[in-house]
Amino acid sequence: MARQQRAWVASILAVLATAMGLAWGQAPALYDSFEDGVPASWAPARSGTLQVSDRHAKHGTHCLRWDWQAGDTIRVGQTLGNIGRTGGYGGSYSKATFGLWVYCEQPVADKLRVQFRTGEKVGGWFEFPLSFAGWRRAHLKYSFGNDFQGRVAPETDNLLLTAPATVPRGTVFIDLVVYNGVLDYRQQYVPSAKPWQPDTPDPARFPLPATVTPEELAGIATLGKNVDTMVKGGGTVTEATVAALEKEMAQWQIVREAQGIRGVPVVHSRQLEFYAGVPGVVPCGKLATFMLRLARAYHGTTDPALRRRLGDAYALLAEHLRDQGMTAGSGFSWSWYEGRELADANYLMREPLRERGLLDWAGAYLDYNYGSSDIFSDATIAPNMDYFGNDLRPKLCGALMQSTPAEQVRWLRAFTRRLNLDILNEKGNGFKPDGSAFHHGMHYFAYASYCVNTLVNTVAALNDTPFRLSPAATARLKQVVLAMRFYCNERDLPLSLSGRHPFSQSLGPGTLLTLARAAGTEGKLDPGLAAAYLRFDPAKADTEPFKAQGLKPEPPPQGNMTMPYAGLMAHRRGDWLATVKGYGKYVAFGEIYATDNRFGRYLSNGYLDILGSGQPISRAGSGCTPEGWDWNRLDGTTTIHLPLDKLVAVSSGTEGIGSDQAFVGGLSHRGRQGLFVMQLQGGQRHEPTFRGRKTYFLCEDRILCLGSDIVNADAAHETETTLFQKHLPDTAAPVWVNGQSLTAVPADQALPEDRANWLIDPQGTGYFLPAGQQVHVVRQHQRSRDQANKQDNEGDFAVAWIGHGAAPAAGTYEYAVVVRATPERMAQFAAAMQTLERPYEVLQKDVQAHIVRDRATGLWGFVLFAAGELKPGLPLRAVDRPLLAMFEPAGADGLAHLSVADPDLNLQDGLSQPRPVRVTLAGAFGLDTPGPDCRVVGQSGGQTVVEVTCREGRSCDLPLRPL
Repeated sequence: MARQQRAWVASILAVLATAMGLAWGQAPALYDSFEDGVPASWAPARSGTLQVSDRHAKHGTHCLRWDWQAGDTIRVGQTLGNIGRTGGYGGSYSKATFGLWVYCEQPVADKLRVQFRTGEKVGGWFEFPLSFAGWRRAHLKYSFGNDFQGRVAPETDNLLLTAPATVPRGTVFIDLVVYNGVLDYRQQYVPSAKPWQPDTPDPARFPLPATVTPEELAGIATLGKNVDTMVKGGGTVTEATVAALEKEMAQWQIVREAQGIRGVPVVHSRQLEFYAGVPGVVPCGKLATFMLRLARAYHGTTDPALRRRLGDAYALLAEHLRDQGMTAGSGFSWSWYEGRELADANYLMREPLRERGLLDWAGAYLDYNYGSSDIFSDATIAPNMDYFGNDLRPKLCGALMQSTPAEQVRWLRAFTRRLNLDILNEKGNGFKPDGSAFHHGMHYFAYASYCVNTLVNTVAALNDTPFRLSPAATARLKQVVLAMRFYCNERDLPLSLSGRHPFSQSLGPGTLLTLARAAGTEGKLDPGLAAAYLRFDPAKADTEPFKAQGLKPEPPPQGNMTMPYAGLMAHRRGDWLATVKGYGKYVAFGEIYATDNRFGRYLSNGYLDILGSGQPISRAGSGCTPEGWDWNRLDGTTTIHLPLDKLVAVSSGTEGIGSDQAFVGGLSHRGRQGLFVMQLQGGQRHEPTFRGRKTYFLCEDRILCLGSDIVNADAAHETETTLFQKHLPDTAAPVWVNGQSLTAVPADQALPEDRANWLIDPQGTGYFLPAGQQVHVVRQHQRSRDQANKQDNEGDFAVAWIGHGAAPAAGTYEYAVVVRATPERMAQFAAAMQTLERPYEVLQKDVQAHIVRDRATGLWGFVLFAAGELKPGLPLRAVDRPLLAMFEPAGADGLAHLSVADPDLNLQDGLSQPRPVRVTLAGAFGLDTPGPDCRVVGQSGGQTVVEVTCREGRSCDLPLRPL
């Protein structure tokens, strides 16, 4: 179909779609590419000024040449279709957009004006500066934050292009004009007359060294080899290899001519949606991939002749990219995931590019894409995980690509300084003081796992050079990766930390080994990190360098760890792990993406995930499988049980919702036991009346779960607290109910409310439930949807929950979890709960406080939602602010132990601000080890007042000596 006919049909369809109110997200683009001649719709004011040219092209082999005189115009008769349509992932990130490409053989000190008109009435317009050589683009969205001057009218029927007024005459080439394509809003670009400038170093803060020391020269060489090893790949390169690459290169049809270079044109790979319906558009990613293969081949041979041929071929491709607009300041940015191959390729070919006069282009384009020179600025320190994963190594490459050793030293010093600041930054995203790795406003394992690995490889490359990381920054990285190995059960990641990738992630231990090398000194591995790595690969202990250092695998980590910024607690005994996850004011509930995790609304509603009751490295071994998964019923969560069509995310884009509750988090008592609080809150997108207070007391292998004040106004759906949902790989796997083995499928039991009940799930976790609760146990075949809401699935599950009814006004619950239970132990536990020697006591469970005592350890747990005096007979008598506390009576060492935490991070300008809290104790005590953050401020009447300065949600342990 001819170009004019295609555009005419598309225009008619677009008008019809607009009249009918259609979204047209999938409609083909309306475009001109001038392959069939000058369209009749393009009418110049002076005849003879337009012709088709094959000297340059942005699509196909031809473009439009305009030989203009000052003030000349072209009228383009064209309607736009529906300028409100959207597309892209989630259906909304891409907007209806106008785009065109302009080529100048010589820069022109003026602008081309493009007006969008209805008849003679001008709606929106923009100016295209012509102060460049090569191709440049303009892509402007019509609505949703209009990028035009004025506003483009939906009824636009013509465009008017006006030549510069201050220059007598000139020539421009125009191609690939798209009147209405949908383009990701992040790819929009309006050209600027202001040239791009890199950040320049302040000579006072970043002086150019007068001399470069031998140690620095050696460090540059070592660093260059280390980075080369990271990116160059391997393989043997022969004459046949080079000949095959040269033959393959012919597909790009690149030739040098008197007018410049030309070849197969390329566009941005992220703009392919924009060019839907335009045949033959070539993404630049294909060319970048080929260039990286050339670069790796160059490093795979030492033959001078082969290297010269590869260098010449690479330089020709580089010149073509530069001509196609892939140059600093052009708007053709090529960074992040897509740009890594070109960044690596240009870095590897820095010497051939230097020899051929192209290194300045390559270095500037790298800087333009990845901000290499912003290492000289403090204003841009705001890292997220993508920064560490995508930007960091190109920044290091930018430093190594500097033209002289002195410049390389200046850049490398600035790079390391900046990297230390980035790693230790605590505002916004990045690494938090508790080891959380923030991205998208929350601790995000998916981003952290691969980005930290890339970061650690970069840090390792700096090792054994004068530019290595600071001890403080190294310690922060150690904290992050060691925390990962604590809150994962071997490789198994809690589902609540899966972000938008449920059921598909695991811990890769290689990062531990890489950081062990980077954090070691004098050529030795860091012993703690190396031992942590060996737990995953114990056979390596008999190999070097582990054997020479006498390193052995660490035992499975034990104890209790809280991560206040993540809203997470991890509790470990033996080879099992229990985690509790919440969300609140300072941490989002997770991420629901446009195409992923569409039902993940409840993943942080107090999810109590017990891993390792089956196989320690398998989610399936812990009862979690996606086939048939009920997204409403997550262990430990309190939820409104919704049909999938109501549970699915209401937005077509992303969700990362928090709440207004700051009192969410945990307390670790002496690194061994813990308690956790989660306050439910609905939101504007979901049931706004949904509230509740949930607490967890974790002592040894027992977890006491309490809930109170559960309320919502949803009378159409049941509110539930899930005990467990476990997959049944074998339907013979039993559930124990009050001493009876239940193996039937289907089975459905409502347990008696007038008596206590106990259960054991198929993974061997026990549950004791006091009387007065509606407990349901089912074994059933479940049908569900996959996490992307694309396919139905099904599977067999055992499920138990506590029912609170529809629209509860003051729902409560209480149950105890016993990990690695047996029927005999649960029967004994249930019997003991009927005696005065019961294993635990709940002393208060209301809007003021949740208070419990564990008899086996003697430990008291206090979740105090309000300031004020406590009930008589408790070891704590009063507090002046809400807080978490645990109290352990004096033991064999004669010391009592008080631990306190304020889970409210109290962030101001992104940083946690310290606040004192005063705790009144029953009895006379002195601090065994006074410190700057804790002191005794009063004693009288058999009571002691202790003041503790709380910050960052930290757990503060205070050994107390009775007086």
